[in-house]
Amino acid sequence: MAMAFSVPVGILFGVLGMLLYAEAKKSRIFHFAIVAVFIIVTMMFPSTLGYYPIMFGILGGLIVVLFFGILWIWAKRRPKLEGSARTAADLQTISYMFFFAAASLICTLLGNPFTGLYFPEMVLEYSSLPYSYSFGTKIIVYLALGWLFALLGHYKAVQGKSKDERL
Repeated sequence: MAMAFSVPVGILFGVLGMLLYAEAKKSRIFHFAIVAVFIIVTMMFPSTLGYYPIMFGILGGLIVVLFFGILWIWAKRRPKLEGSARTAADLQTISYMFFFAAASLICTLLGNPFTGLYFPEMVLEYSSLPYSYSFGTKIIVYLALGWLFALLGHYKAVQGKSKDERL
């Protein structure tokens, strides 16, 4: 339970602390707190959900639509951007590409009956355990690269601001 609480409580304290530092309005802090509490509550009950293949299909499809929605908005907005703002948008889009690739592998790893962790006997029967390990390695690499490019994009966006608006 300590591990289940560590990440969401860290998120809660980190985000709320930064919002207070950034002098955010109380209503905005409340919105972020609701998200953090949702994460905490859902992590408290790790075994409450079973295996629902339809969920992977529907939510995986939603992730595809959302990803292409982001690309559409980026493509329409990019020609109007210049300098640091354009570079920042490009770096953030690269981060979304890595997050999308990681999401795809996570859906495959958990939702596919041949490589999915819900059916360990099928993983052994079809000798797909090496693929599962490979997916896990790729997932963490893609997530790390996604976070790196997200950070670089935010950093580059700040560089384009006036001296008073910078970090």
